[in-house]
Amino acid sequence: MNNSINKLLLSVTLFLITLPIFSQELLTLDDAIALGLKNNYSILVARINADTARIHNFPGNAGMLPQVNLSASGNEANNQIQQDYASPATPELKKSGVHSDALAYGANLNWTLFDGLNMFATLQELKVFEDMGDINAKIAIETTVSAIIDAYFDVVRQKELAKNIRDAIKIYDEKLTIADKKYNLGSGSRLDYLQSKVDLNVQKTNLIKQITNLANAKVSLNQLLSRNEDVDFNVPDSIPVTYMPSLDELKKTIFQQNTSLQLSEKNIRIQELTLKQYQSRRYPTLSVGYGYNYLKTDNTAGFLLVNQNAGIGPSFNITYNIFNGSTLNHFIRNAKLDIQTSNYQFNDAKLQVSSNLLKAYRTYQTDLEALKLIEENYDLAKETVTVALERYRLGASSALDLSVAQQSYEDAENAVILARYDAKVAETELMRLNGQLVR
Repeated sequence: MNNSINKLLLSVTLFLITLPIFSQELLTLDDAIALGLKNNYSILVARINADTARIHNFPGNAGMLPQVNLSASGNEANNQIQQDYASPATPELKKSGVHSDALAYGANLNWTLFDGLNMFATLQELKVFEDMGDINAKIAIETTVSAIIDAYFDVVRQKELAKNIRDAIKIYDEKLTIADKKYNLGSGSRLDYLQSKVDLNVQKTNLIKQITNLANAKVSLNQLLSRNEDVDFNVPDSIPVTYMPSLDELKKTIFQQNTSLQLSEKNIRIQELTLKQYQSRRYPTLSVGYGYNYLKTDNTAGFLLVNQNAGIGPSFNITYNIFNGSTLNHFIRNAKLDIQTSNYQFNDAKLQVSSNLLKAYRTYQTDLEALKLIEENYDLAKETVTVALERYRLGASSALDLSVAQQSYEDAENAVILARYDAKVAETELMRLNGQLVR
């Protein structure tokens, strides 16, 4: 009777634990990535930075377009004047409270036609900064997508581990039922029954803890998706591993597709353009202009009562620095050294990426090979525990033999899940290195 009650309570407990899974909305990996791309704050900041660089990239910001300025000024004053003239025939003028006002306005166009090609180097630099903004945004997206994939399949892993414990509980419960029947019939010991009860309670405790692990994994994923941490959801029951590239193919494409190398290469270009900007200072600068200016001054007393000037016409300006204390040569030498440094850093980055690729590929291949063996072990362990349970039911084996088979089966179940997760993490890293994670 007690055993029947225990089975009923166990069934109710498993039902209540499993029930929320069926009522939760299914979150696919594509949905999770889409939410992350839309909401993740790191990606949003990277996109803003890329847009800022794009806005800055226009010819006017490089000094290639003319500038037109409007100006106007005016003033009014009460003055005290004293004027003595060279001619004796002209009497001196001494007067206070003399009112005067002045008005000036004009429109001027100025256009730099030549500055040693500095403006062209600057425009190219703005384009490179725009490209770097896009690359940095892609790096942020790759990093976030990689984290989302790992976190998503961690939820799948925790869910499957919980399912394994539920499966184990069913076996432990059946073992307890058999031990109870044997004990009541006098063919089994009280010790086997008690040990089976202890084992079952341990598994129930493990299930409670695993449900917490699953909930915490969901919180971590929700954080990456920038949504409320208590949003509940369901995920599929498997971890697919499908990326099967060859090492030769990866070596052919990684140097063109790896975003870190692309960024390092752009940095070399920036240093080269900086050198061109410094070298442009060795040439004269020519600018032309065209303007209209008007000036009028009114005085109530004095030598000039009204003074008015207005005119329109072109202008030009040439400047050429002859000597600046050798600072330009200093800047040019440093710019050349910066180019060398950037090239060394790029070559070092290529070595790092190449090394990381080889290690990631070997890790991935090892995980795939291990997964095959672990899955084979799982099939064997599953068959073993089924046979052991039946033999124990028939009295052909001991409780200890069944416990050993159970432990092997549980270990094999968990090993398959962990091996699939490890392979998925290695697959994600390999795709990130090769620029295949985000296209």
